[in-house]
Amino acid sequence: MSELVPAGRLDEEVAWFTAMELRSAETMRAIPGARDTVRGLLGANWAVVTSASRVLARARLTAADLPLPQVLVSADDVQAGKPAPEGYRLAARHLGVAIERCVVLEDSDVGACAAARAGATVVGVGARIGSSQIQFGPVPDLRSIELRPAEKGAISLSLLQDSAGTG
Repeated sequence: MSELVPAGRLDEEVAWFTAMELRSAETMRAIPGARDTVRGLLGANWAVVTSASRVLARARLTAADLPLPQVLVSADDVQAGKPAPEGYRLAARHLGVAIERCVVLEDSDVGACAAARAGATVVGVGARIGSSQIQFGPVPDLRSIELRPAEKGAISLSLLQDSAGTG
């Protein structure tokens, strides 16, 4: 915004944009399979890394009827946002897990780039992702993914063969 808005109006425009984003958060809906995927994470180490502010991320998760993660890394927590790897590295540190042992479910090219640059394995989710940074997928939605608790808080990830997510 600082490149597009005159310096004297920046605070006002940021406040307007933030308010607009918070109002639109109320319309958020979980993508197909998200609730089951998150249920597969309960009791395991998991995080959300987002380019949104902490307040906006919480509002979106709440509107989508998804639980808050044990670790939430937002734009408020990093110096450089995606595609910089800082957010994913910070999340791994907070989880106490080496980034190389992390699997990231990512729905954007810029996020996939950040996760791959951090050293994580990246699963592409959704029609908007076409990044060469993903190692698996893309899958159409989270119905194509199965997560199960494994030993010591770890998670077992399976990509289902029915990539249409209907089975």
